[in-house]
Amino acid sequence: MDQDDYIDRQCPIADCEFSFKVQVDDWLDKVSDEAVHCAFFGHTADSQQWFTHEQVEYAKKEALAKVKGIFV
Repeated sequence: MDQDDYIDRQCPIADCEFSFKVQVDDWLDKVSDEAVHCAFFGHTADSQQWFTHEQVEYAKKEALAKVKGIFV
């Protein structure tokens, strides 16, 4: 999230990967969890598929660090 409360989202279709910003409150209050539509490609997917590549990599890195911490 940036200083203006916007988050990055990205179309999950590999041929598209259209990136956009949306205010957090709008994403939480106005976007349906079941169907988010890509403005560029027209693809529809649930809201859990619209993370950017960078967000996914960050989440993987954090999860791995937590798991490693459990076994150390």
